[in-house]
Amino acid sequence: VSARGYVVAVGAGTTYIVAMAYNGIADSCKVVVSGQPTEGEYFVKVTTEPKNWAGKYLIVCEQTDLAFDGSLDEFDVSQNTQTVSIADEAIVADSKTMAISFDIRSMSDNTYSIQGAGGKFIGYNAAEAEHQNKNGLQTSSTALPNQIEIDGLNVNIIGADGSQLRYNTDETATGRKLLFRYYQDPNNAILAPVQLYRYIG
Repeated sequence: VSARGYVVAVGAGTTYIVAMAYNGIADSCKVVVSGQPTEGEYFVKVTTEPKNWAGKYLIVCEQTDLAFDGSLDEFDVSQNTQTVSIADEAIVADSKTMAISFDIRSMSDNTYSIQGAGGKFIGYNAAEAEHQNKNGLQTSSTALPNQIEIDGLNVNIIGADGSQLRYNTDETATGRKLLFRYYQDPNNAILAPVQLYRYIG
């Protein structure tokens, strides 16, 4: 068991079994079998709500095999994504995926900041946004509050105004399209849910 509460067992040859022990308790684990030989080389899907969300993550849309690109200087742009390869609810943590990851840190009142690998933060509050649109995505040099909650096999990332982060699948949209963004109507048919994959180093 690693210092962070993850179970790593060596199998035959170079096969490793990596099991995520949520909150340090191993009675309900997600097990991933892989040929990758080193602990800490995975982002693993979060399916159980932790006591604290602080950590390093990929923000993913499994429906499209895309991850939100945390390296960007401006997030509210079309195709703010990078393709990822998902196998057994795990993504290999290499130089590419680490470069697009996000760090989640605790703030006050059960909220969290979400900072991309490029240094900028995401969030949304229409009242504070430049054009005050009901849907949008703020890029900030300072922390913005978000709430995070498990929703079945997905995760809701909720901005300060109640809007939720989704991936917009509409290829015919005018203006910005095919992007992660916060939406007031997260159940719209063109919006796909998001998942969080946590780095298990």
